[in-house]
Amino acid sequence: MNSQNILYIFIVLVIFNFLFTTVLDYLNDKNWKDEIPDDLKDFYDSSTYLKAKKYKIERGRLSSISSSLNLIFTVLMLYFYGFGFISDYAISLSDSVIVQSSIFFYDIPSNYLFLGNTF
Repeated sequence: MNSQNILYIFIVLVIFNFLFTTVLDYLNDKNWKDEIPDDLKDFYDSSTYLKAKKYKIERGRLSSISSSLNLIFTVLMLYFYGFGFISDYAISLSDSVIVQSSIFFYDIPSNYLFLGNTF
């Protein structure tokens, strides 16, 4: 198995994870009932429950946009060897493994923060 096949396996796994979590989130949002479940009647009134339902659905929409951007960024980083480039950059700046790791893990989250995502 060569490195190209391993790269494609990683990309497929990232895409599968995205699709799987997206489908699960959609199913969870779709299955909210309009009436309060019996277990929650003691804790919520009807208006609070409906407000929580609407909030969860809106948050899910925003989360799907964020997850999509995260997927695109991650696949591009994998496909164009961005993680290798950052690793080579970190190695060129220091001989210390601790400093290299710090540079690597500082640079990747700073790219994610640029897109509005956090690690």
